Amino acid sequence: KGYDWRLWGYRGIRTKRYTYVVDRMPKSSDKKYSFNVSEIQDIEQIKRFDDCRGPESYKTVRYLFDNLKYPYQLNPAMAETTEGNLIMTELEGELKQWLAKMKDSFPV
Repeated sequence: KGYDWRLWGYRGIRTKRYTYVVDRMPKSSDKKYSFNVSEIQDIEQIKRFDDCRGPESYKTVRYLFDNLKYPYQLNPAMAETTEGNLIMTELEGELKQWLAKMKDSFPV
């Protein structure tokens, strides 16, 4: 069973007003398996993480950028869920439609 790159990374959608990004990153409390994606040295590091993966092995963060207020996208609203944010909820629905259309199995 190999590494499934579709399980993590980020996906997003952009409108004139907003950019909405869902970022799903690996996490692990075990130092042996944890890594910073920018510091990946080899495929074996990913395989070690993959061996311990499960739903609890990932952290999902959602970012909402207001492109009119902050055109350089330096101040996003951040959340783990869309609960209580109507704009994030609407954009996540649109993102899910695009993912289905593209046959992308990224879990949102």
